[in-house]
Amino acid sequence: DKPIIGISSYNLTPFQAAYYFNKIQCFCFEEQILNPGEQVDLPVFFYIDPDYVNDPALEYLDSILLSYTFFEAKSGLKLPDPFDPNNRPSIAPSNKVPEVAAK
Repeated sequence: DKPIIGISSYNLTPFQAAYYFNKIQCFCFEEQILNPGEQVDLPVFFYIDPDYVNDPALEYLDSILLSYTFFEAKSGLKLPDPFDPNNRPSIAPSNKVPEVAAK
C-alpha cells in the first residue's frame, strides 16, 4: 500500500559455523526503501574460511544456512552489534534460596 523503510539482520545456522563466516559486503544493517510490489536484488558477498574443516565441532556439518530477517525500521533504532564485547548479557547473583516442595 505504501513505501516501507526497513532494515535486515542476518542469521547463520549452525551458530558454531559463524566463526568461519566472513561477510565482505552486505545490505544488512542498512536501511532499504521498498515500494509496494517492488522486487529488488540485495547481493551479499561472503566466504567461508576453509579452516572450518579442521574444527571437530563441525565434523558432521553438511550445510550452513544463511537467512535474513527484514523488518520495518523505527526512528532512532540502532541494532546491537552481536560481536561487540560490551554487548553481553549480565547475570546478577541471586540471594534467593530455592524453595523445596514438601512431599
